[in-house]
Amino acid sequence: MPARWRGLVDLSVNGTFWLGAAIGAAGSIVLLDPRLFGADTGWRLAFVIGGLLGCFIIFLRRFVPESPRWLMTHGKPEEAEQIVADIETGIRQRHNIELPLHGLSTLTLRRSSGTSLRWVAQSLFVHHRRRAFLAVALMATQAFCYNAVFFTYALVLTKFYGVPAARVGWFILPFALGNLAGPLLLGRLFDTVGRKAMIAATYALAGALLTTTGFLFAAGN
Repeated sequence: MPARWRGLVDLSVNGTFWLGAAIGAAGSIVLLDPRLFGADTGWRLAFVIGGLLGCFIIFLRRFVPESPRWLMTHGKPEEAEQIVADIETGIRQRHNIELPLHGLSTLTLRRSSGTSLRWVAQSLFVHHRRRAFLAVALMATQAFCYNAVFFTYALVLTKFYGVPAARVGWFILPFALGNLAGPLLLGRLFDTVGRKAMIAATYALAGALLTTTGFLFAAGN
């Protein structure tokens, strides 16, 4: 993937989670409708759909190449070389160019039989302290801004706002579509404006909006 498009592509791929959430929300509107399915049937059908999607992923993974780095570190250099060779062959054929074979920077990989907790601790707290702190801060922020809201969204709607369970999907649908539109509309800015500026701006905006929402809830609005 060209570097100038990686931000958009990565965000778009991850954003498809919300496409699935939107489809699930739309499906729940139908499956939980008591006029169409019994109360003991609709939710079971929803689980069946999830299982079918899982079977599709098992089939799809056959066409996804393994990471050459992972293969190298797990003692399978021949498979790694074959995958890289296939990628290079595809590039030569599509662009009708020859790739340079000499004068390139090199990377040394060591085979590992396992990952110990000591090695993990050294990586987090000695070699990559700043990166580890940043990752924890981003993950904790995501937990407050997304998981804490979305994971209990249906319970809040039914318990505190009296929304029937069969109609919760109508509330989740625009939420999911908005989260799908975000990466598609803003993803290109992560490649042009820059990842650092966009991550800081989007997280700050999410925090401000969540704080405003909290005040509105406290005021009974």
